[in-house]
Amino acid sequence: MSTLLKVANEGRKFETHYDEKACHEAHRFSYKGQEYVVWRIRVGDLRILFHYAKDHIVLLTDAFAKHRDKLTKAQTGKAERDIKAFIDATELKYTRDKDHGQQKAHKD
Repeated sequence: MSTLLKVANEGRKFETHYDEKACHEAHRFSYKGQEYVVWRIRVGDLRILFHYAKDHIVLLTDAFAKHRDKLTKAQTGKAERDIKAFIDATELKYTRDKDHGQQKAHKD
C-alpha cells in the first residue's frame, strides 16, 4: 500500500508503475454520454478498484480480498454508483461555484 500512495502522491498513473497483470482496466460503463473506466490493482490477495477523475484525482471505490478472477455484478455496480455519485457531486459543485462567481460579479 505504501507504493500505491507514493505513486499517487507523485501524480503518476498507476499503470506506469505496476505491470499489466497487477494494474489493468476491470470494467467500463457509460454515464451521461461519456465512457468511464474502473481500474483494478492487485496487491497480493487484495484487489483495489479505482477511477481516474479530473484534476489528478484518484477515486478509490472498493478494496476486497480476491475470491474470483472476475468482478461480480455487485462489485461493478458499487463502483459505478460511487463514480456516478462523485461525478454528480463534482458537477454540482462546479455549477454552484460558477453561479456564486456570477452573483458576486453582479454585486460589484
